[in-house]
Amino acid sequence: MKKTLLYLILATISFQVDAQNLISTSGTSVQDANTKLAYSIGETVVTTYTQGSDQITQGFHQGNTTVSFTSENQLELQLFPNPNNGVFFLSKKDLQPLSYKLFTIEGVLLNSGAFTSLRKEFDLSAYANGNYLLEVLPLGDKTQKTILKINKTN
Repeated sequence: MKKTLLYLILATISFQVDAQNLISTSGTSVQDANTKLAYSIGETVVTTYTQGSDQITQGFHQGNTTVSFTSENQLELQLFPNPNNGVFFLSKKDLQPLSYKLFTIEGVLLNSGAFTSLRKEFDLSAYANGNYLLEVLPLGDKTQKTILKINKTN
């Protein structure tokens, strides 16, 4: 009985050592000249401080984490008219070759291809009214994906 109790206490202590880690689905950190705010979705609130109308909740997210990234050149695309009656155009600023895939809102692939011209015409007149998704990315580069929502009406 004493051994079982000892193992239970040791297991509880070892689980509490790892309890300060947080696996979160989302969160961010924002800072200006006077204030820094960091939060995580799914974080347990441990302490709450209130002063007047201000309230601070303190949990396990105590971040000094710095994340940096290099922003790639964004595709400069224009989709018009939107909404449309079945015919719409996609224009771009340069002759960079792009590939496209046209999907229904449910994810069914309707059309795909590539183009290098400054303007590409799409014809949805054979399809039902509704929303469609156009995925556009540079040929051979899957990191600059752009998804545009198209609304076809009569």
